Amino acid sequence: MSSLSSLAPTHPQHIRRDWQLLSAAVFLFGFGFALYGAVFLNFITRQLGVGALQMGVLESSREIPGLLAVGIAAAVAHYAEARIGALCLCLSALGVAATGFVHSFAGLVLVTVFWSVFMHQWFTSSSALPLALAAGQESGRHLGRMGAIGAAATVLAFVTVLIFGEHLTYSVYFSTAAFFIFAGGLCLLPMSPASTSHGRPRLLYRREYRLYYGLTFLEGCRRQIFSTFALFALVQAYHVTIRAIAVLMLINAVASLLVASPVGRLIDRLGERRTMTFYYAAIALTFAGYALTHNLLILKSLWVVDNILFSFGVGISTYLSRIVRPGEMTPSLSMGQTMNHVAAVVIPVAGGLLWHRFDYHAPFWCGVGAALVSLYLTQRVLPRTEAAGTEPAFAK
Repeated sequence: MSSLSSLAPTHPQHIRRDWQLLSAAVFLFGFGFALYGAVFLNFITRQLGVGALQMGVLESSREIPGLLAVGIAAAVAHYAEARIGALCLCLSALGVAATGFVHSFAGLVLVTVFWSVFMHQWFTSSSALPLALAAGQESGRHLGRMGAIGAAATVLAFVTVLIFGEHLTYSVYFSTAAFFIFAGGLCLLPMSPASTSHGRPRLLYRREYRLYYGLTFLEGCRRQIFSTFALFALVQAYHVTIRAIAVLMLINAVASLLVASPVGRLIDRLGERRTMTFYYAAIALTFAGYALTHNLLILKSLWVVDNILFSFGVGISTYLSRIVRPGEMTPSLSMGQTMNHVAAVVIPVAGGLLWHRFDYHAPFWCGVGAALVSLYLTQRVLPRTEAAGTEPAFAK
C-alpha cells in the first residue's frame, strides 16, 4: 500500500492532494465541455438542419438520463464518489467524440442520450466531492472556487475556438473535447477515501428536504428554458456565427470567472435566503427582458447576465449541506437531480411547441413564472442562525 493510502483520512497532505486532483479534473472537463458547447449549436443547425421543435425533443432526450440519477446512485452506492466520477467522465467522452460523426437527427439523439447518462452522474459527483472535502467548512467558498476553475477552462476553450474558428472540422472539435473530458476522468482515479461519504444509503427521500427538492425542480425549469432556447434563438432567428457565439461565450466565461468565488463567499457570509432572493428576482427580470425585446445587443447582454447569475445557484447545494444528515449528501443530491430533471424532460418539448405556435419569446414568459415561484419558496429557507434539521419544507 502506498504511503498516501496509509495516511489518515483527514491528514492535510491527503486533503491537499485531493483538492489538486479535483481541480485538475474540473479544469479539464470544463475545457472539453466548453469546446463541445461552443460549436454544437452551429453543428446541429448547419449540418443537420435542426429546428426549434427538434431542438426541444433533443434537449428533453438529453435530460431523460437525469431521471435515472437516483437509480444510478443506488447501483454504485458502494463505490467512492471519485471512482464514480472518473468512470462517468471517461464514458461520456466517448459519446462526445461520436457526436461529430453523426449524419442524422436520430443518430444525434442516440449519442447525446449515451453521454448524457454518465454526464448527469458526474454532475452529482462534482457537487458531492468538494462538499465532502470541505467537511462542512466554507462550502460556498469551495464550490465557488471550483466554479471559477471551470470558468477559467471555459475561457481558454472559447479563445481556442476564436483562434481556429471554422478552420477545423466539427469532428476535430468534438474529438478534442472528448480527449480533455477523458483526461479529467483519469485525474479523479488517484483521489483518496477522504473524498468519500461512507455508509451512505442507496436511495433517499426525506420529507425534511422537500424545500431543496422544490427549488431544484424549479431550477430545472428555469435552466432548461434558458439553456435550450436563449442561445438557440440567437443562432436560428438572428443567424449568429460560430465566432460570434465564441465571443459571447468568452465574455460570459470571463465574467463567471470573476464572480464565481466572490459569490461563494457571499453565500457563506449572508446565507442562502438573502442571496437567492436576489438571484431569483434578477432571473425573473432577465427572462422578462428576453421575452419583451427584439434587440440583438440586448438579447446577447441578457444571455451573459443569466449565466453570471447562475453562480448564485450553488446556494441550493450549500443549503442542502447545511441541513443534510451525515452520510446523506450524495443520495440527496441524486434525488435533487431527479427532481430537477422531471422538469428538464418536459420543458424543452413544451417550450419548442410554444415557440412553434407563437415565437421564441413565449417560453421565456414561463421562465418568469418559474423564477417568481422560486423566489416565493426561497423565503421559507431559515437563516443560518437557526437550528439545522428544523427547516420547513413549505408553508406549515
